[in-house]
Parts: sequence; C-alpha cells; structure tokens
Amino acid sequence: AAAMETKRDAVEADTVRLKKALNELDARLLEAKRLHDVDRRRKEQATRERELLIKSVLKAQGLTAKQADLVRVHENQRKNLEQEIAGFKAEAYRQRKEILSLEKDRERLHGEARDAGARLSQAAEELRTREATALAL
Repeated sequence: AAAMETKRDAVEADTVRLKKALNELDARLLEAKRLHDVDRRRKEQATRERELLIKSVLKAQGLTAKQADLVRVHENQRKNLEQEIAGFKAEAYRQRKEILSLEKDRERLHGEARDAGARLSQAAEELRTREATALAL
C-alpha cells in the first residue's frame, strides 16, 4: 500500500508537472501566435509602403522624362531662335550695306545732276550769246 501511495504521489507529481509544462507551452504558443500576427502586420505595412514608394518612383520617373522632353523642346526652340536672330542680323547688315551704297549713288547722282544742270545753264547761255551774235549780223 505504501508503494502504491508512493506511485500515486509520483503520478500526481508528474501530472502536476506535466500540466504546468502544458500551461507554459500554451502560454509560449499564444505568445508565438501574437508575435507572428505582429510580424505579419509589419510585413503587410512594409509591403504597402514599398508599393507606395514604387508608385512614387515611377511617377517621379515619368515627371523626370516629361521634364527632359521639355528641356529638349526648349533647347531646340532656343537653337531655332538663335538661328533666326543670326539670319535677321545678317539681313540687317546686308540692308545697311545696301543703304550705304544707295546713299553713295544718290550723292553721286545728285552731283552729276548738279553738274549737268550747270552745263545746261552754260550751254543755254552760250546759245543765247550765239543767237544774239547771229541776230546782230
């Protein structure tokens, strides 16, 4: 009977120990599940943030490409305008030369006209003198 009592006490002690171990394992399992849920939520949040960042990067790349295109367009416009300005400057220079040439021609022709007028006056005077001489004879 004492051996039976000792065995029962040992079994009860094992039962208490095993229940305590089971309770500890249940507590560890609950903690592991809680940590797993926390990790899962963190992972989901990180995934959402990553997707937002990727979307932002793609949007920024699109905007950068648009800006680069605008820069190319403006650069081409600048070159075209510079070429137009160079053309206008060349045309203005050509016109200034033409004006100077025309002014020189005007002065020369004005001088020739004055000389021709003086020769005409002199010829008319000679003609009157000759006519007067011819009439006097």
